[in-house]
Amino acid sequence: MIEERYMKYKELVSSLQQQLEDSKQRVGQVKDVKMDAEISDIEVAAHSSSWRSHNNFLCSSLLSSSGSLMKGMDPLDASATKEDSTNGAVSEMKMQAEGGKP
Repeated sequence: MIEERYMKYKELVSSLQQQLEDSKQRVGQVKDVKMDAEISDIEVAAHSSSWRSHNNFLCSSLLSSSGSLMKGMDPLDASATKEDSTNGAVSEMKMQAEGGKP
């Protein structure tokens, strides 16, 4: 009778020890995944910041360049602009009607 109880006790202890080891492994895996995700977030944030600063530089460069280009241009006559866009649309329609590509 005592031997049976002792055997059951040993089985129970072994089972609990195995469950503990399995849980430790799962916790370690979750920590690894979480650490990888945090590292990825940090890397993305670093790259994002770098991209933003490059983008801001490029945008400001383009804006300053286009501003200086616009200063050198004469203002357009509104009627000439309207006439040019109408002529372009008519030309495109003629080409399409003749079977050509625009």
